[in-house]
Amino acid sequence: MTGLDKKRIVLLDLPVVSEYYQSLFDVAGIKPLIVATAQTTAMVHSLVGSVMGCSILKFRGNSLTSYAGEAAKIHPIKDAITPSRLMLGYKTEYKRKLTQTFIDRCQEYFNSSESEQYIVRSDLD
Repeated sequence: MTGLDKKRIVLLDLPVVSEYYQSLFDVAGIKPLIVATAQTTAMVHSLVGSVMGCSILKFRGNSLTSYAGEAAKIHPIKDAITPSRLMLGYKTEYKRKLTQTFIDRCQEYFNSSESEQYIVRSDLD
């Protein structure tokens, strides 16, 4: 990852997310040049597609093309990084049937092969 300290970075600027990415840079001893921040992945794709810089995302989106029609390329990070976890929270005292239905559907989806499309693997090089 040492090449990133010379790269222009577009940072997904969301609570917890930006801190996670900064921790990756810190662990690697990188001081990136953050040229833009965005609060949506669509905006990150647009900024990367318009050659503002590169970015790090923990998942692959539905498309590698921005809304403006610009293409982006995926390069999986092969170095060991701290994995992220997807979690669902709710207050047990307010749990309704609708909440349980949502939990069940989330578990079904993420245990299905359909969710695999969002995982970036090194075989995409």
